[in-house]
This record gives sequence, structure tokens and C-alpha cells, in this order.
Amino acid sequence: MVAMKKSFFDALMIIIMGALLSIVVYFNLDELFLKFAMIPLLIFYFVGQYSQREFGRVGKDTT
Repeated sequence: MVAMKKSFFDALMIIIMGALLSIVVYFNLDELFLKFAMIPLLIFYFVGQYSQREFGRVGKDTT
């Protein structure tokens, strides 16, 4: 897999979340989004779990 820095990964997730919410607001999909809000929340939860596994040990001191 391509090596990715944690800060780049975090910024990418913030941009994706912002784009998703901007689309919801722009197209006035707030009622639909409220019905299915758990789907993006679960996606970002599992992406966070992946991020923790990949970047959790980076920068930690083992002493």
C-alpha cells in the first residue's frame, strides 16, 4: 500500500466530510441525510479504526 502520512490522511478525511456535508446543504437533502446519517458515521468510524491501526504506532516512544 502507498505510504501516507497521518496528517495527509487526516486532511483527506476532513475534506471528504466537508464535501459530503456541502453536497447535503447545496441540494437541500437534509431530511434524507437525517434518515441515513448512520451510514457515513459508520464509514468514518471504520476509517478511523483503520487510521489508528496504520498510524497509531508512528511517533510513539517505546521507552
